[in-house]
Amino acid sequence: TEDFRSQLDKSPDLIREAFQSMVNSTADKWVEMSQIFNTCTPISNSSDVNHLYSHYSNGYQYMAMTDYPYPAFFLEPMPAWPVAEAVKPFADIPLLSEVAQSRSTVSEWIEAFISTVAAPFSATNGGLTDRERQLFTALAESTNVYFNYTGNYPCTNLSDWEGTGDLDGYGWNILACNQLAMPIGYGPDSMFLEQSFDYEAYTAWCQDLYGLTPDYTWALRYFGGFNIDKDFMAATNAIYSNGQLDPWRAGGLNKNVTVDGSGIALYIE
Repeated sequence: TEDFRSQLDKSPDLIREAFQSMVNSTADKWVEMSQIFNTCTPISNSSDVNHLYSHYSNGYQYMAMTDYPYPAFFLEPMPAWPVAEAVKPFADIPLLSEVAQSRSTVSEWIEAFISTVAAPFSATNGGLTDRERQLFTALAESTNVYFNYTGNYPCTNLSDWEGTGDLDGYGWNILACNQLAMPIGYGPDSMFLEQSFDYEAYTAWCQDLYGLTPDYTWALRYFGGFNIDKDFMAATNAIYSNGQLDPWRAGGLNKNVTVDGSGIALYIE
């Protein structure tokens, strides 16, 4: 979220609004959504919608993880600084608050509220609103920076909810369901829909799919991290580097804590 906000301040709010409209969509909207998102098969149920949300949200996360200053092909072919490219489709879309402020009379403000706030979340409005259409079109163009920058893919695969490109996502799932479990949730300020991490549901998913039970504290026990100020004091001759654009920096060592000073934490801006 911080990476996207740094490139276009309003982009996280617009992306979250698009995602919220997506998951709240009803059957009368799915035909046009299938066209805008160019899905390989028509969106026909709520599971398809949830897969589409997972597909695009994962694309944004991987885009942030591979926001390199040069073209790269690690997951999918992408241009240099893909996050900067991905926010461009949202540049001319106003925030809902900006739309309301632009109305000079009470009647105009009420009209704006109905068309831009109430209508997108109405289940009986008979298809997409102009606002939804604008947001979904921008979302499709934005995520294509990750999923289809070269234009080689003819359509959006709803079954590719992991969005890992050339890498086998199931290999990572095995690790994440075993010793490298990484509980991740989304708060109210995230560009993604707010969601807390459900340990019980995730554990059950791992057990059902892989027969594995996540060991949520293995990495902390093995590598340290329960108490950052103590666990790494004895480390010597080590450089711990983390970058400002790396979403995983929150789990890194971002300050010098070694006794002899030979363990250095570098923060790359």
